[in-house]
Amino acid sequence: MNEKLEEGDSLSDHEKTRLRAKKKLYIETFEPYLRVNTFLMMVSHLEEWLWHIWKRHTPRTGLLESKGSIGRFKPVLKAVGVDLSQSGSWMFIKGCQDIRSCLLHANGRLSLNRNPDKIHKFVDQYGDIIRIESDRLVLDGTFLTCFQDAAEKLIESVKFEKTKKQANALRSQGESIKKQVT
Repeated sequence: MNEKLEEGDSLSDHEKTRLRAKKKLYIETFEPYLRVNTFLMMVSHLEEWLWHIWKRHTPRTGLLESKGSIGRFKPVLKAVGVDLSQSGSWMFIKGCQDIRSCLLHANGRLSLNRNPDKIHKFVDQYGDIIRIESDRLVLDGTFLTCFQDAAEKLIESVKFEKTKKQANALRSQGESIKKQVT
């Protein structure tokens, strides 16, 4: 596109205008859509990871079906020993769940979303990394970094708690064996 625009003389005014419009559209839409799609993939990967934790470690734990894609795994996280009561990461991820739903089900348009008040509250809280323009959600690049950091903290807390539980189980086993031997 740039090369054709630089040729200049060989293009009609109509062709130049058309190419400039295409270039502007590409610049204005590609990056925002890339951020949205990256965010949606990140959420789906976290959801899949939580699903595997559930199936592998606590398959009998009931999910909260009415709590959305991520929130339904809250009992699973509690079952593996994660304290969510003071987790800023969990609260951010839960808010991002509403952002995900708006992006997927309403194409990021607040007027088509079921609960725009939740979205406005989240945007008000994190206005430096997410905003609303022309009734649509706009994610800054920093938003992706914040979500990634929150997801990593949540994952690390599960690994830590799982390791602690395994160590306690081994300790209990060792004490049980010790009692049997003596």
